[in-house]
Amino acid sequence: MNYAEAYAFLKQCHQEHLLAFWDTLSPPEQASLLAQIATLDFDAIAHCASLLQSPQTATPASITPAHVTELTPAEREAASAIGAVAIR
Repeated sequence: MNYAEAYAFLKQCHQEHLLAFWDTLSPPEQASLLAQIATLDFDAIAHCASLLQSPQTATPASITPAHVTELTPAEREAASAIGAVAIR
């Protein structure tokens, strides 16, 4: 994909602003940007956006509490120790 092809592709999707700073990029950066643009799937992006904008299907009656596991003080202490080791 070259600049003209990228511009035409982006213009169809009203996303040509992605090339706004093209002239400030080095040739390797320009090549990287073109490669990234070539991988964009605007149909999939539009579909995801429409899902975010659609009304929620869950109603308060269909929402149930999550299962909760009660820990004894000893279990809680052991779990905390394991977690502390894991994040270090």
